[in-house]
Amino acid sequence: MLRHTYATNLQILGASEKERQVYKGHYSSVLTNDIYTTYSPDVSEEDIRKIYKNLYPYF
Repeated sequence: MLRHTYATNLQILGASEKERQVYKGHYSSVLTNDIYTTYSPDVSEEDIRKIYKNLYPYF
């Protein structure tokens, strides 16, 4: 579950497809996007920053 949350949060924060792939350690961005990243329209970048503070990089 944490791997899915991490991939989704990276997407919401604006990480590029290639950056998400590298951060997750996947060979293909298809795996990262199709399996681990979930669209979450009710969560904003601000919400993630409130919870995790500076644990995620800025993109």
